[in-house]
Formats: sequence, C-alpha cells, structure tokens
Amino acid sequence: MKGKESEIKVSYEVNGEEVEISVKDNGKGLSKEMVEKLKKGEDVGTTKKDTG
Repeated sequence: MKGKESEIKVSYEVNGEEVEISVKDNGKGLSKEMVEKLKKGEDVGTTKKDTG
C-alpha cells in the first residue's frame, strides 16, 4: 500500500464467560483459498520471508 501507513486494530468484548476478539487491518485482504483454509483450521504457514 504505497503512500499509506499500515494499521492494525485489535478490540475485544466480554459477554459473560466469553470474550470476542476482533482484528482489523487496512491491508489488501486474503484470497478466497486462504479464507477457506482458515475456516477449516488448516495450517496456512507464514508470509515472513528469510531476509538473511
């Protein structure tokens, strides 16, 4: 996102004995394939690349 500063917002809401956590960012989003993997609880690996 050229020209824009990255932003991540994390919030939570307590409802009795449950806590709902929400994470939002201003990135480009996830592919449909990645969303499906996450829904299934599959390992999605990492996007971090070796720079050394």
